Amino acid sequence: MKKYLNVTVFTLLFFATIFAANVLLIDKYDVWRDESFSINVAKQSISDIGSTVARDVHPPLHLYLLHYWMYYFSDSVFSVRFLSLLIAMAIPFFGYLLSKEIFTDKKDAKLYSTLAAVFILSSPFFLLQALEARAYSMLMLAEIGAIYTLIKSLESKKITKFDIGFIFFASLGLYSHVIFLFSLFALFIWHVVLLLTRVQSKEVAQSELISYVKKYAVVYTTVALIFIPWVTQLVKQILQVNTQGFWLQFRPIPDLVNSFQLFFATPNSNSELHFFSPIAKYFVSIFGPVFLFIGSFRRNQKHYLGLLITFTLGLVWIASFKNPIFYIRYIAFLVPILMIIVLEAIYSLRNIISNKISKVIIAFFIVCNLYLFYGNIYQDVNLKGNYTGAISYIVSNGPKIPIIHRHGYTLHSFTYYGPKMGIDSGKLYDPTRTNPHFEGLAAFNDSNYYDAEFPGEITQLWNPYYWEDESFNALLRENQFEVTTEQEFAGGLRLRLWSRN
Repeated sequence: MKKYLNVTVFTLLFFATIFAANVLLIDKYDVWRDESFSINVAKQSISDIGSTVARDVHPPLHLYLLHYWMYYFSDSVFSVRFLSLLIAMAIPFFGYLLSKEIFTDKKDAKLYSTLAAVFILSSPFFLLQALEARAYSMLMLAEIGAIYTLIKSLESKKITKFDIGFIFFASLGLYSHVIFLFSLFALFIWHVVLLLTRVQSKEVAQSELISYVKKYAVVYTTVALIFIPWVTQLVKQILQVNTQGFWLQFRPIPDLVNSFQLFFATPNSNSELHFFSPIAKYFVSIFGPVFLFIGSFRRNQKHYLGLLITFTLGLVWIASFKNPIFYIRYIAFLVPILMIIVLEAIYSLRNIISNKISKVIIAFFIVCNLYLFYGNIYQDVNLKGNYTGAISYIVSNGPKIPIIHRHGYTLHSFTYYGPKMGIDSGKLYDPTRTNPHFEGLAAFNDSNYYDAEFPGEITQLWNPYYWEDESFNALLRENQFEVTTEQEFAGGLRLRLWSRN
C-alpha cells in the first residue's frame, strides 16, 4: 500500500510538473499555418464557421468551441493553446482508468496502472498535440474515452453510465476529426470481438447475448442520429476531395514503416543536444515498435487493444489508396493507446527480464521521451517559422509595402499576426483561382487574390515564403521586379523584397 501511495504521489507531482512546463512553453513559438487557420476561422460567426469548414475536410466542433473560448478568454497564443492543453490533461486520467482494466494481476497491477498515466504524459506526440491550437487533443480524448467506456459497458446488459459515456466520446470524436469515422468502425469490429470472446469464456451467458445486442443497437443508433446533422456536409467534403484531390501524398510501405517510429520518436529531434540525442532517438524508435508488437500480439490478452490498433490503422491505410489520409498527425490520436500497449508489453516481460529491469526500462523510456520533446518542442521545424520576426522586419523596413503570399503556409499566420502588429496581412497570388490545400481554399475568396498581371502602380512587394517557386519568380521578373532585400528567419521562413523602377 505504501509503495502504491508513493507512486501515486510521484504521478501527481509528475503531472503537475508537465502541466507547469507546458504552460511556461505554450507560447514559445509562433502559431503556424494549421493553428492560424483554426484561429482565423473561429473568429467568424457560427454560421460562417459552418460554411467555411464545409469547404474544408474536417468537422467543426473544435472551431465552435474555440470561437466561444476566444470570446471569453481572448485570441492570444497562450489562450488558444491553453484550451488544447486543458483537454489533453484529461487523457492521462483515462489512461489510468483503462490500465486498471488491463493490469489485473495482483502483483504490481496498481503500480503499473498508475505508471500508465506517467507514460502517456511523457509521450512526445501527446505533448506536441497538447501544445497546438488544433482538434487533436479532443480526438485523442475521444478515442481513449470511447475505448474505456466500451470495455466497462460490457459489465452489464442494461444501459449504464458507461454506455452514455461511449455515446458522448464517440460523438466528440466524430465532430472533432474526419479520421474518427474509421476509428469508430474499427471500435465496432473490436467491440463485437470482445463481446463474442466473453460469451465464449462464459463471462457473458449466451442467454444474455440478445440483450447485449439490443442495448448496443440503441447505443450505436444514438451515435448515428447525433452525427446526422453533419452527414450532408461530410458528403460534400468527400465529393470535393474526390474531384479536386487531397494535398497529402501517400507512400504505402515507407509511410507505414515510418509511422511506427514517429509514434515514439516524433518528427524531429535536436541532433545538437549533445551525445544523448542519438541514444534517446534510437532507443525509443527501435524498442517502442518492438514492445508495441509484443504487447499487441502476446497471448492471453483480455482486451485485445493491439487488435483494435491494427483494425484502425489498417482501415486508414487501405482508404489512403483512394485519398491519402495515412498521415502521422491524423493517426497520432492512437498514441496514448500505443503507450499503454508498450507498458503492457514491458509488464508482461517482468517475469522473464525481472521486475527490477522492467522498471529501469520504463524509467529510461520516460527520460528519453521527455528529452526528445523538450529538446525540440518545435518538432515540424520547417513549417513553424518565426512569423513575428518577419513581420517586425516589415514594420521596420516598409510597413506600407504590399505583401504577397504564394501559398497559404504563410498567409494564415500573417492574417493572425499582421493586424496585431500594425500591418495588413497581405494577399494571396494564385491566377488559377484554386489551391490544393483545402484549409487554404476554405479561407480565401476572390478579394484575397492578386491577378496574374501586377498593377503598374505597385513598385515594391514583400514576399514571405518557405520554398522557391520558379514560375512565380519568373512572373515577377517579367514585370520588371528584382530582389533587393532577402532575410531568413527561424523555422525556414524567408522574406524577400521585390522592387522595380
